[in-house]
Amino acid sequence: MKKQSFFLLLFIISITISAAAQNPVKFFSKELKYGYKDVNGKIIIPAIYGRAENFSEGLACVNMDPPFGAGGGKGYGYIDINGTLVIPFMFQSADDFSCSRAAVRFQGKYGYINKLGKIVIPCMYGWTKPFKEGLAAVTMDNYFDNGFHGKWGYIDTSGTLKIAVQYDDTRYFSEGLAGVGMAGGNPAVTKWGFIDKTGKLVIPFQFDDITRDFTDGRAKVKTGDDRIYIDKTGKRAY
Repeated sequence: MKKQSFFLLLFIISITISAAAQNPVKFFSKELKYGYKDVNGKIIIPAIYGRAENFSEGLACVNMDPPFGAGGGKGYGYIDINGTLVIPFMFQSADDFSCSRAAVRFQGKYGYINKLGKIVIPCMYGWTKPFKEGLAAVTMDNYFDNGFHGKWGYIDTSGTLKIAVQYDDTRYFSEGLAGVGMAGGNPAVTKWGFIDKTGKLVIPFQFDDITRDFTDGRAKVKTGDDRIYIDKTGKRAY
């Protein structure tokens, strides 16, 4: 049974790598426009976009504004790997898809759309972060107006608040844990710990920064002048 699980994992990894390798790669033309090439360097989507992101889950965020301009165009939309516009230009800003959701800004607030372009989590947030492992950090505060100081919590892909709004800063979930920061009224002395997907604090607030989320059971943190790796109990790994 263990052998079967191992080979299944290898198969999933190989499929994921193969799919990623087939994604078009963006390039910047001498005309100061973005387009996309295949893995062999052949142009498959013409360089017509003012701004463009890499493909994620089969879609890429693009707009037609001047690349170094102040916007003012039609806004952001999404194209598929054939260059077909599948979600119209309508958003003030937009992020990559993850967990079949993409954060967008519409009428001054942030929410999330699905791959059909439908707003499935209302645009009511002051700022949002991408979904990872089914959860995304959100704040109701206007992040810029507050000098990047707001209170954060986590929602699931249906928009349900799963972890209460209480943190001064957050990171993505990785391997079931997410770094969260508490400032105690002074952002300059934010301390970081880790929570699980229920919101339980599993590694206390003690680190000055987190420089790498958990990967293969290890995270990299900063404490004083030292940068160390820790395991999922918070103990120094090496």
